Amino acid sequence: MKSITAAEFKKNYHSKDKLIVIDVRSPAEFKSQSLRGASNIPIDMLNCVLVENHLKDNDSSGDTVYLLCKSGQRSKMASEKLAGLAQAPVCVEGGMDALIREGGLDIFILD
Repeated sequence: MKSITAAEFKKNYHSKDKLIVIDVRSPAEFKSQSLRGASNIPIDMLNCVLVENHLKDNDSSGDTVYLLCKSGQRSKMASEKLAGLAQAPVCVEGGMDALIREGGLDIFILD
């Protein structure tokens, strides 16, 4: 499993025009707090075909897929579910909790 710290993710987020970020939390969690540009595919629906189609739809085949959840645990499980992808996904360590602590990202908190 590949992973990246919140600080490293922040650098990538600001240095690239577009990142492929899949948030594997529930739709309710995603609506209450989300990262601008992230797509919500709950972990219970997640599979390689769905992600590959998402990449094609966004003209992003071959791009790195970043996995995000609340604390990092579900993204690790999601990474295992996506082991069949051509390029291994990258988990954001500490999830949204770590990104919020890191600051400086476009995070929407709707609660």
